[in-house]
Amino acid sequence: MDRSDRRILIVDDDINMAKTVLDVLGTQGYLGVTARDGHQALALAEEYPLYCVLSDIKMPGMDGVQLFHALQETHPDLPIILMTAYVPGELLSRSVDQGVVAVLHKPLNFKLLFMYLQALE
Repeated sequence: MDRSDRRILIVDDDINMAKTVLDVLGTQGYLGVTARDGHQALALAEEYPLYCVLSDIKMPGMDGVQLFHALQETHPDLPIILMTAYVPGELLSRSVDQGVVAVLHKPLNFKLLFMYLQALE
């Protein structure tokens, strides 16, 4: 499977952020689909085969860590990368300890994001 077959689910309540990430991923040949919250993300994870999930942590309703745990139940092998503008260090280290691929800080360092995505291949 080449990168053009790899769909990344981008979850962020900030639609402009999600669109920016989607556009940048597209420049590198990745497909993307966006969700505005964790509940919509769970539905899309059932609808599409996914290569990876890139989720904001701080969102109303279901936050990114809760989404991570829900996806672990239904898709235990699905890689998840979290992104945040500000989250306490303890939550970050706990998330990585529990199986999150990485926690990236906003504004995103896309070079670092692509490094993590390539490592999944």
